[in-house]
Amino acid sequence: MIAAGLAILAGLGALAWYLQRPVPLDLRLSFARLLSDLPVAPRPVPRLALTLPVRSSAFWLHLLVVVLALAAIWVDLQLRLTTSDPRIGLRIVLDVSHGMTTVAEGVSRLDLVRAAAREEAEVARGAAGSAPYCGEGILAARTLRRITLSDLDRVEALPEGAYALSLMEAAKQEDAGCAITHITVLSDLPLPSGAWPSDAPPLRWVQVGASVPNAGLSEVRLVSAQLDGTPASLMVTVDTFGVAAVPTVVIESPVGEVRPPVVPSLDRPGRFVARMVPNAAGVHVARLEVGGAYRGDDQVIFDLTAPDALAIDWRLPGVPVPRGVQRSEGATLFVAPLAGLDDLPPDVAVLAVYPGWAGAGPRAIGAFVEDRELLDAINLDVLERRMPLPIPLPLPPGFVQVLTDAAGGVVLARRTDPPGLIVPQPVRDADLDITALSLTLFYSALQDLSGGAETPLALRWESPGGEIVSEAWTESDTARPLMPAPPPADYAVLPAEAPDQPVWPLLLLVALAALLAERLLALRGRRSSVL
Repeated sequence: MIAAGLAILAGLGALAWYLQRPVPLDLRLSFARLLSDLPVAPRPVPRLALTLPVRSSAFWLHLLVVVLALAAIWVDLQLRLTTSDPRIGLRIVLDVSHGMTTVAEGVSRLDLVRAAAREEAEVARGAAGSAPYCGEGILAARTLRRITLSDLDRVEALPEGAYALSLMEAAKQEDAGCAITHITVLSDLPLPSGAWPSDAPPLRWVQVGASVPNAGLSEVRLVSAQLDGTPASLMVTVDTFGVAAVPTVVIESPVGEVRPPVVPSLDRPGRFVARMVPNAAGVHVARLEVGGAYRGDDQVIFDLTAPDALAIDWRLPGVPVPRGVQRSEGATLFVAPLAGLDDLPPDVAVLAVYPGWAGAGPRAIGAFVEDRELLDAINLDVLERRMPLPIPLPLPPGFVQVLTDAAGGVVLARRTDPPGLIVPQPVRDADLDITALSLTLFYSALQDLSGGAETPLALRWESPGGEIVSEAWTESDTARPLMPAPPPADYAVLPAEAPDQPVWPLLLLVALAALLAERLLALRGRRSSVL
């Protein structure tokens, strides 16, 4: 509405410009003193005249510009600029992920995909008749590759896992030499949820492959050693689909073969976890004794370099080393006095302590942040009765306060990158409250920095043929029920016209041409008057 109002005001202004009379010229004659005074006009000359300048080409050009501008604002028309002959452009997206090698009743899923693609291409070519026809194939796994439909017999599965969304992205690829009118996706995956674009060609998603049971290795995690001496452990996750029996896991290490116990996981039905204490560092191989229909997820290779104990560079005299800690000068975690922090490398994790419990006494807690790892085990009421002295030195670079006393003194501090904590040095010969607080704070900080959490390991899935399969776990679920078959493609309805184009850009283009013509006429008239 604002644009329309501005356009109307511009049109009224242009009309007022052409209705006004020219201002009478103020003539000054050099010999006016010799003449008598000119008579006064009997009535003033009107400023505006209601007569349109119909003989002015500039007036009509300006009027045309205003009309076209209004039309561009108000007219909502579509112009079909070009038309094309009836045609069929077929795109077939073939799932060539490694899971398509799954065999049921002697036929692989890739064989089913190739046969379905050939049949689809023949139907489309026959429906085109004498109309133009073209077809293309897109091989989709983690990567995409275009082929001609005549090369279907040479299509092979790739050593890669795939997602349904990657197949959907392949279906949305831009045309490359073939104007696509129909799209068919052939995969053992079900159609993902989500709306297909309304302006895209019609999509048919055909799921192939009967539901068959399978079990596969999906993840291997390392739980590091604990401060209490608990050694590191491996946790191997097995996902089963349509399998009732508990899987058997075999782990081969550099010193031998282990069959760890397998227990059900609480994460989801059909998931099992095998746990064992690693007996050596180096390359390990985990495999299923009986896998399932898909063989690419039955064996994984991973490297293990975890020590039997936590490796810490312990530089804190007077504080005993926990039994789960192995003192090592090459460790990435340092435990040292705060006064000696400058002597440590700048890119390592550090637990720094300062003498604070000697002057502990009743003082109120000041500002603090929620730090679950450090403060969850602390009774704040007891801490106020036995508040340690604040850190006697300025905070090192990167450290921020975690807890302060009422006077603003920093008692606890943390650094994010690299990890670091500053806490009071633990004591064992003070009263019960101070001893409990000091040991709890110190060992909570040490536990936080030393880890103890589960860390996923980098895995390399290996097929029975020796191929390394990327993300083979995405292919494990071969027991999905088949979706109902979609109806055949309607190749009888052929798009005969190109998409509609809006009219308003053409209106503005003509308006600009009218402005240019008016300016050229004005320039020509000015040159004529000069001559």
